[in-house]
Amino acid sequence: MYMRIHEKKEETIVAVCDEKLLGKTIGEKDIEITIKREFYGKEGFSQEEIKEAMKKATIGNLVGKNSVELGIKHGFIDKDHVIEINGTPHAQMVLL
Repeated sequence: MYMRIHEKKEETIVAVCDEKLLGKTIGEKDIEITIKREFYGKEGFSQEEIKEAMKKATIGNLVGKNSVELGIKHGFIDKDHVIEINGTPHAQMVLL
């Protein structure tokens, strides 16, 4: 999985995507997402590294089966709030 951590003022945004999705555009109806290296990163990380980064995240953006399943497994994402875009799982989390 690819990951990039963005730090903006008080926010820590962790973007994670499955390797096979990087550089692709997924979409249907009114929703389209381009999984760009600039946002999701240029480097692969282990599940443990991603889990540790997500613990510090105030915002999370996960795209792909493996990425979203990792978020659910570790309690960052509620499985009932995952959407699918053309068959690809996508989830976001925000700490308030």
